[in-house]
Amino acid sequence: MSKTEFKLPTRTFVWNLKLEANNPNWEAIKSQVHKALVDYGCFEAIFEKVPLELRKAIFAALQELFDLPLQTKILNVSKKPYHGYVGQANMVPLFESMGIDDANVYENVESMTNIMWPHGNPSFRHVPIKI
Repeated sequence: MSKTEFKLPTRTFVWNLKLEANNPNWEAIKSQVHKALVDYGCFEAIFEKVPLELRKAIFAALQELFDLPLQTKILNVSKKPYHGYVGQANMVPLFESMGIDDANVYENVESMTNIMWPHGNPSFRHVPIKI
């Protein structure tokens, strides 16, 4: 029996595209996004100004982060609702998310990295800074 490879639908967003109601560009994009959400429940948003190498680095870092043991992931806490580790919910058992408060502040990324990887992980720490 052959395996069917699943391909997530993508939508490329152009920065200078004028997206206003009743604009043909808006109607086309809205229709494509709606179809992807109805058919698949999600889609990959691609922003043309984000280099492919950076996208690959981010996804690799996220894979590494979510592959950590649950006992480690739950150490990511926040006072803000849904900003730390969120997962293990009965209603959505496969859902996980993780946030870094003020991820544009280097020290916050470094702090979270040190919590997740006490022995260090400079490659993870530097990916968000590249953005």
